[in-house]
Amino acid sequence: MLASLNRRFTTVEENKLLVLACFLDPRFKTVFFSDEATHQRATDWLEDEVAIDSPAVVSAAQQQEGDAAQSEGLFCEEYAQFVMEKGARSACGVDSGVDFKLEMNMYISEPLPGRGCNPLDWWKLNYHRFPRLGKLALKYLCAPPSTVPSERLFSEAGGLYDEKRNRLRPEKAEMVLMCRGNLPLLDFKY
Repeated sequence: MLASLNRRFTTVEENKLLVLACFLDPRFKTVFFSDEATHQRATDWLEDEVAIDSPAVVSAAQQQEGDAAQSEGLFCEEYAQFVMEKGARSACGVDSGVDFKLEMNMYISEPLPGRGCNPLDWWKLNYHRFPRLGKLALKYLCAPPSTVPSERLFSEAGGLYDEKRNRLRPEKAEMVLMCRGNLPLLDFKY
């Protein structure tokens, strides 16, 4: 049994979807990562996701500003590092890797909410504080799709046809299935 468990779960921390979902769940964050390498992998994956979601768009006017914008960007990066050391939020509006790292460090330093906390409600309340992570949380903490409703419908359709109903026309079968599925919505008041 131990060999079976090891075979199935030793690579869990290498699965990007599971690691990011755990990291973005405010109840867990990095609590269940077994080593610093997994934490670093999660950080790298998140930085890649942010880079994909918000590519840097440089306009012609920004290119003409040149040195002034570059010096302002350096100032904002230095300021962000200073603020990160002090534990406060950056006031610069420049989207840079430093700002994202600051956002991530602030998120990690937040106290863990209780186990009964709904992660989506937590992100709804804190989205304004962690906008880039919040966007990724919506992506990775969504409900997985399910095929149960369609399988249930096919099962009920198969149950409609038996020896006594073998000549039931498809239009009538569709009406019966529609009625059977929608009558509970009317609280059977018909």
